Amino acid sequence: MTREQLEQAAWWYARLNDVADGPARAAADAGFGAWYSAGDAHQQAYAAIVEADGVARACSAEQVSQDLGDAALWRAANRRRRRRHVAIAGLCGAIVVMPVAALTIRHFTQPAPVVVAAPPRVFSTATGERKTFAIDAPVDVMLDTASRVTVEGTTLTIQGQAYVSTTGKPIRLRVPGGVIRLRSGGLNVRKTATRVTVFADDASLSADYDPETAASVRLQPGRLLTLANDRVRITVPADAGAIVGWRDGWLLFDDVPLARAVAEVNRYRRVPIRISPDVSDWRISGSFRADQSASFLDAVASSLPAALVRPGDAPSISVRHTKH
Repeated sequence: MTREQLEQAAWWYARLNDVADGPARAAADAGFGAWYSAGDAHQQAYAAIVEADGVARACSAEQVSQDLGDAALWRAANRRRRRRHVAIAGLCGAIVVMPVAALTIRHFTQPAPVVVAAPPRVFSTATGERKTFAIDAPVDVMLDTASRVTVEGTTLTIQGQAYVSTTGKPIRLRVPGGVIRLRSGGLNVRKTATRVTVFADDASLSADYDPETAASVRLQPGRLLTLANDRVRITVPADAGAIVGWRDGWLLFDDVPLARAVAEVNRYRRVPIRISPDVSDWRISGSFRADQSASFLDAVASSLPAALVRPGDAPSISVRHTKH
Protein backbone atom coordinates (compact mmCIF):
# COMPACT_ATOMS: atom_id res chain seq x y z
CA MET A 1 0.00 0.00 0.00
CA THR A 2 1.11 3.56 -0.71
CA ARG A 3 1.21 6.62 1.51
CA GLU A 4 -1.61 8.10 -0.54
CA GLN A 5 -3.78 5.07 0.23
CA LEU A 6 -2.97 5.40 3.94
CA GLU A 7 -3.90 9.07 3.83
CA GLN A 8 -7.20 8.24 2.16
CA ALA A 9 -7.85 5.53 4.76
CA ALA A 10 -7.17 8.03 7.55
CA TRP A 11 -9.57 10.51 5.98
CA TRP A 12 -12.33 7.90 5.76
CA TYR A 13 -11.69 6.79 9.35
CA ALA A 14 -12.13 10.34 10.62
CA ARG A 15 -15.13 10.93 8.37
CA LEU A 16 -17.04 7.81 9.50
CA ASN A 17 -16.47 8.63 13.16
CA ASP A 18 -17.67 12.24 12.83
CA VAL A 19 -20.61 12.30 10.39
CA ALA A 20 -24.10 12.25 11.92
CA ASP A 21 -27.06 10.15 10.83
CA GLY A 22 -29.03 11.34 7.85
CA PRO A 23 -28.40 11.84 4.12
CA ALA A 24 -24.79 12.82 4.77
CA ARG A 25 -24.24 9.60 6.71
CA ALA A 26 -25.77 7.47 3.96
CA ALA A 27 -23.60 9.17 1.34
CA ALA A 28 -20.49 8.71 3.48
CA ASP A 29 -21.28 5.03 4.07
CA ALA A 30 -21.81 4.44 0.37
CA GLY A 31 -18.65 6.32 -0.57
CA PHE A 32 -16.57 4.43 1.95
CA GLY A 33 -18.00 1.11 0.77
CA ALA A 34 -17.02 1.89 -2.81
CA TRP A 35 -13.52 2.99 -1.81
CA TYR A 36 -12.98 0.05 0.56
CA SER A 37 -14.04 -2.57 -1.99
CA ALA A 38 -11.87 -1.08 -4.74
CA GLY A 39 -8.91 -3.32 -3.90
CA ASP A 40 -6.93 -5.25 -1.30
CA ALA A 41 -4.53 -2.33 -0.82
CA HIS A 42 -7.40 -0.10 0.36
CA GLN A 43 -8.51 -2.76 2.84
CA GLN A 44 -4.96 -3.21 4.14
CA ALA A 45 -4.51 0.54 4.51
CA TYR A 46 -7.74 0.89 6.45
CA ALA A 47 -6.85 -2.06 8.71
CA ALA A 48 -3.51 -0.36 9.48
CA ILE A 49 -5.27 2.87 10.49
CA VAL A 50 -7.74 0.95 12.69
CA GLU A 51 -4.89 -0.95 14.34
CA ALA A 52 -2.95 2.26 14.97
CA ASP A 53 -6.00 3.83 16.58
CA GLY A 54 -6.46 0.77 18.79
CA VAL A 55 -2.89 0.99 20.07
CA ALA A 56 -3.21 4.71 20.65
CA ARG A 57 -6.44 4.20 22.59
CA ALA A 58 -4.68 1.72 24.86
CA CYS A 59 -1.75 3.97 25.80
CA SER A 60 -2.97 7.53 25.41
CA ALA A 61 -5.95 9.48 26.62
CA GLU A 62 -5.97 11.39 23.35
CA GLN A 63 -7.41 9.17 20.65
CA VAL A 64 -5.73 9.06 17.27
CA SER A 65 -9.12 9.20 15.60
CA GLN A 66 -9.61 12.64 17.16
CA ASP A 67 -6.23 13.73 15.78
CA LEU A 68 -7.19 12.51 12.34
CA GLY A 69 -10.60 14.15 12.52
CA ASP A 70 -9.07 17.45 13.68
CA ALA A 71 -6.57 17.37 10.82
CA ALA A 72 -9.26 16.69 8.23
CA LEU A 73 -11.54 19.42 9.56
CA TRP A 74 -8.59 21.86 9.80
CA ARG A 75 -7.83 21.37 6.13
CA ALA A 76 -11.46 21.98 5.17
CA ALA A 77 -11.53 25.31 7.05
CA ASN A 78 -7.95 26.49 6.36
CA ARG A 79 -7.03 25.45 2.82
CA ARG A 80 -4.75 28.49 2.29
CA ARG A 81 -2.89 28.29 5.57
CA ARG A 82 0.10 26.08 6.35
CA ARG A 83 -0.96 22.43 6.39
CA ARG A 84 -0.92 20.75 9.76
CA HIS A 85 1.52 17.94 10.45
CA VAL A 86 -0.02 14.88 12.12
CA ALA A 87 2.35 12.03 12.99
CA ILE A 88 0.79 8.74 14.09
CA ALA A 89 4.23 7.39 15.00
CA GLY A 90 4.58 9.87 17.86
CA LEU A 91 1.45 8.81 19.77
CA CYS A 92 3.18 6.15 21.92
CA GLY A 93 6.28 3.95 21.87
CA ALA A 94 4.28 0.81 21.19
CA ILE A 95 3.40 1.97 17.68
CA VAL A 96 7.06 2.23 16.67
CA VAL A 97 7.22 -1.49 15.94
CA MET A 98 4.23 -1.33 13.61
CA PRO A 99 4.57 -0.71 9.86
CA VAL A 100 2.02 2.05 10.09
CA ALA A 101 4.30 3.91 12.54
CA ALA A 102 6.16 5.41 9.61
CA LEU A 103 3.01 7.12 8.37
CA THR A 104 3.16 10.94 8.49
CA ILE A 105 -0.01 12.59 7.29
CA ARG A 106 0.78 16.02 5.78
CA HIS A 107 -2.52 16.49 4.02
CA PHE A 108 -5.60 14.52 3.09
CA THR A 109 -6.83 13.96 -0.43
CA GLN A 110 -10.57 13.56 -0.31
CA PRO A 111 -11.89 10.87 -2.66
CA ALA A 112 -14.42 11.90 -5.24
CA PRO A 113 -17.84 12.63 -3.66
CA VAL A 114 -20.66 10.17 -4.12
CA VAL A 115 -23.81 11.67 -5.56
CA VAL A 116 -26.24 8.77 -5.16
CA ALA A 117 -26.30 6.60 -2.03
CA ALA A 118 -26.59 2.85 -2.47
CA PRO A 119 -30.04 1.45 -1.57
CA PRO A 120 -30.38 -0.49 1.69
CA ARG A 121 -29.87 -4.24 1.56
CA VAL A 122 -31.98 -6.62 3.63
CA PHE A 123 -31.03 -10.16 4.69
CA SER A 124 -33.48 -12.36 6.59
CA THR A 125 -34.25 -15.87 7.82
CA ALA A 126 -37.49 -17.82 7.99
CA THR A 127 -38.92 -19.42 11.13
CA GLY A 128 -36.63 -22.23 12.23
CA GLU A 129 -33.80 -21.14 9.93
CA ARG A 130 -30.26 -20.15 10.97
CA LYS A 131 -27.95 -18.72 8.32
CA THR A 132 -24.70 -16.75 7.95
CA PHE A 133 -24.46 -13.89 5.45
CA ALA A 134 -21.22 -12.34 4.16
CA ILE A 135 -22.32 -8.70 4.18
CA ASP A 136 -19.09 -7.12 2.94
CA ALA A 137 -15.75 -8.82 3.51
CA PRO A 138 -14.66 -9.09 6.27
CA VAL A 139 -18.11 -8.48 7.88
CA ASP A 140 -20.29 -11.52 8.60
CA VAL A 141 -23.75 -11.70 10.16
CA MET A 142 -25.28 -14.94 11.47
CA LEU A 143 -29.05 -14.60 11.78
CA ASP A 144 -31.17 -16.63 14.16
CA THR A 145 -34.70 -17.80 13.41
CA ALA A 146 -37.13 -15.20 11.97
CA SER A 147 -34.54 -12.42 12.08
CA ARG A 148 -33.48 -9.62 9.76
CA VAL A 149 -30.56 -7.26 9.21
CA THR A 150 -30.83 -4.06 7.19
CA VAL A 151 -27.54 -2.82 5.75
CA GLU A 152 -27.05 0.85 4.81
CA GLY A 153 -23.41 1.35 3.90
CA THR A 154 -21.52 0.48 7.09
CA THR A 155 -24.59 0.82 9.34
CA LEU A 156 -26.54 -2.30 10.37
CA THR A 157 -29.97 -2.55 12.02
CA ILE A 158 -30.92 -5.86 13.64
CA GLN A 159 -34.41 -7.28 14.15
CA GLY A 160 -34.55 -10.55 16.10
CA GLN A 161 -31.19 -12.08 17.00
CA ALA A 162 -27.83 -11.99 15.24
CA TYR A 163 -24.11 -12.47 15.73
CA VAL A 164 -22.19 -9.69 14.00
CA SER A 165 -18.44 -9.99 13.47
CA THR A 166 -15.68 -8.12 11.65
CA THR A 167 -11.93 -8.57 11.40
CA GLY A 168 -10.96 -5.04 10.43
CA LYS A 169 -13.69 -3.10 8.68
CA PRO A 170 -15.48 -0.90 11.24
CA ILE A 171 -19.27 -1.01 11.29
CA ARG A 172 -22.09 0.70 13.17
CA LEU A 173 -25.00 -1.09 14.83
CA ARG A 174 -28.05 1.12 15.19
CA VAL A 175 -29.72 0.58 18.59
CA PRO A 176 -32.35 2.57 20.54
CA GLY A 177 -30.87 5.81 21.80
CA GLY A 178 -27.53 5.56 20.01
CA VAL A 179 -25.14 3.39 18.03
CA ILE A 180 -22.56 0.70 18.71
CA ARG A 181 -19.27 1.14 16.88
CA LEU A 182 -17.67 -2.24 16.26
CA ARG A 183 -14.08 -2.11 15.01
CA SER A 184 -13.08 -5.76 15.46
CA GLY A 185 -14.41 -8.92 17.09
CA GLY A 186 -18.00 -10.08 17.44
CA LEU A 187 -21.21 -9.17 19.27
CA ASN A 188 -24.37 -11.15 19.98
CA VAL A 189 -27.31 -8.77 19.44
CA ARG A 190 -30.92 -9.54 20.33
CA LYS A 191 -33.84 -7.17 19.88
CA THR A 192 -37.30 -7.85 21.28
CA ALA A 193 -40.37 -5.66 21.63
CA THR A 194 -39.19 -4.33 25.00
CA ARG A 195 -35.39 -4.41 25.02
CA VAL A 196 -32.10 -4.81 23.20
CA THR A 197 -29.29 -6.93 24.63
CA VAL A 198 -25.72 -6.94 23.34
CA PHE A 199 -23.32 -9.59 24.62
CA ALA A 200 -19.58 -9.37 24.05
CA ASP A 201 -18.05 -12.85 24.11
CA ASP A 202 -15.08 -12.25 21.81
CA ALA A 203 -11.69 -11.73 23.50
CA SER A 204 -10.48 -9.66 20.53
CA LEU A 205 -13.42 -7.26 20.82
CA SER A 206 -12.97 -3.56 20.12
CA ALA A 207 -16.30 -1.76 20.39
CA ASP A 208 -18.05 1.20 22.04
CA TYR A 209 -21.66 2.11 22.76
CA ASP A 210 -22.26 5.76 21.87
CA PRO A 211 -25.55 6.98 23.40
CA GLU A 212 -27.07 10.16 22.03
CA THR A 213 -27.16 11.95 25.40
CA ALA A 214 -24.24 10.54 27.40
CA ALA A 215 -20.56 9.65 27.20
CA SER A 216 -19.29 6.70 25.18
CA VAL A 217 -19.08 3.32 26.95
CA ARG A 218 -16.39 0.77 26.07
CA LEU A 219 -17.80 -2.77 25.70
CA GLN A 220 -15.75 -5.45 27.45
CA PRO A 221 -15.65 -9.21 26.72
CA GLY A 222 -17.93 -11.17 29.04
CA ARG A 223 -20.28 -8.23 29.68
CA LEU A 224 -23.94 -7.87 28.73
CA LEU A 225 -25.28 -4.48 27.65
CA THR A 226 -29.05 -4.12 28.16
CA LEU A 227 -31.06 -1.21 26.73
CA ALA A 228 -34.63 -1.02 28.07
CA ASN A 229 -37.02 1.70 29.22
CA ASP A 230 -34.50 4.42 28.31
CA ARG A 231 -32.00 2.91 30.72
CA VAL A 232 -28.58 1.34 30.14
CA ARG A 233 -27.23 -1.54 32.22
CA ILE A 234 -23.97 -3.46 31.93
CA THR A 235 -23.84 -6.75 33.83
CA VAL A 236 -22.07 -10.10 33.92
CA PRO A 237 -24.63 -12.70 32.77
CA ALA A 238 -25.22 -15.68 35.03
CA ASP A 239 -25.24 -18.09 32.08
CA ALA A 240 -23.38 -16.84 29.01
CA GLY A 241 -23.87 -20.20 27.30
CA ALA A 242 -27.62 -19.67 27.25
CA ILE A 243 -27.09 -16.42 25.32
CA VAL A 244 -24.85 -17.81 22.58
CA GLY A 245 -26.02 -21.44 22.42
CA TRP A 246 -28.35 -20.72 19.49
CA ARG A 247 -25.32 -20.24 17.22
CA ASP A 248 -24.68 -23.97 17.50
CA GLY A 249 -28.37 -24.85 17.33
CA TRP A 250 -28.92 -25.33 21.08
CA LEU A 251 -31.39 -23.92 23.60
CA LEU A 252 -29.98 -24.01 27.13
CA PHE A 253 -32.23 -23.65 30.18
CA ASP A 254 -30.99 -23.56 33.77
CA ASP A 255 -33.90 -23.47 36.24
CA VAL A 256 -35.98 -21.06 34.15
CA PRO A 257 -39.77 -20.62 34.26
CA LEU A 258 -41.57 -23.07 31.98
CA ALA A 259 -43.39 -20.22 30.23
CA ARG A 260 -40.08 -18.61 29.29
CA ALA A 261 -38.67 -21.89 28.01
CA VAL A 262 -41.79 -22.51 25.93
CA ALA A 263 -41.56 -19.00 24.47
CA GLU A 264 -37.98 -19.70 23.36
CA VAL A 265 -38.92 -23.04 21.80
CA ASN A 266 -41.87 -21.40 20.01
CA ARG A 267 -39.52 -19.01 18.22
CA TYR A 268 -38.38 -21.99 16.14
CA ARG A 269 -41.85 -23.46 15.52
CA ARG A 270 -44.42 -22.48 12.92
CA VAL A 271 -47.22 -23.72 15.21
CA PRO A 272 -46.66 -22.63 18.82
CA ILE A 273 -46.86 -24.80 21.91
CA ARG A 274 -49.70 -23.65 24.16
CA ILE A 275 -49.21 -23.51 27.91
CA SER A 276 -51.75 -23.23 30.71
CA PRO A 277 -51.24 -20.26 33.09
CA ASP A 278 -51.26 -22.55 36.13
CA VAL A 279 -48.01 -24.24 35.02
CA SER A 280 -46.19 -21.20 33.63
CA ASP A 281 -44.12 -20.65 36.78
CA TRP A 282 -42.84 -24.23 37.02
CA ARG A 283 -39.09 -24.50 36.54
CA ILE A 284 -37.21 -26.51 33.95
CA SER A 285 -33.55 -27.19 33.11
CA GLY A 286 -31.88 -28.91 30.18
CA SER A 287 -30.24 -28.62 26.77
CA PHE A 288 -32.41 -29.04 23.69
CA ARG A 289 -31.89 -28.84 19.95
CA ALA A 290 -33.68 -25.80 18.59
CA ASP A 291 -35.00 -27.79 15.63
CA GLN A 292 -36.22 -30.73 17.73
CA SER A 293 -38.97 -29.39 19.98
CA ALA A 294 -40.37 -32.91 20.44
CA SER A 295 -37.49 -33.72 22.80
CA PHE A 296 -38.35 -30.63 24.84
CA LEU A 297 -41.95 -31.79 25.16
CA ASP A 298 -40.78 -35.26 26.19
CA ALA A 299 -38.64 -33.71 28.93
CA VAL A 300 -41.59 -31.66 30.20
CA ALA A 301 -43.81 -34.74 30.34
CA SER A 302 -41.19 -36.87 32.12
CA SER A 303 -39.82 -34.34 34.62
CA LEU A 304 -42.90 -32.31 35.58
CA PRO A 305 -46.43 -33.25 36.72
CA ALA A 306 -47.79 -31.89 33.49
CA ALA A 307 -50.39 -33.18 31.08
CA LEU A 308 -49.20 -33.05 27.51
CA VAL A 309 -51.69 -33.16 24.67
CA ARG A 310 -50.38 -33.38 21.11
CA PRO A 311 -53.25 -33.01 18.65
CA GLY A 312 -51.40 -32.88 15.36
CA ASP A 313 -48.81 -30.10 15.38
CA ALA A 314 -50.44 -27.98 18.11
CA PRO A 315 -49.36 -29.44 21.49
CA SER A 316 -50.48 -27.99 24.81
CA ILE A 317 -49.13 -28.25 28.37
CA SER A 318 -51.35 -28.16 31.45
CA VAL A 319 -51.58 -29.56 34.97
CA ARG A 320 -51.79 -33.32 35.20
CA HIS A 321 -54.87 -34.27 37.21
CA THR A 322 -54.71 -37.49 39.21
CA LYS A 323 -57.79 -39.68 39.17
CA HIS A 324 -59.15 -40.73 42.58
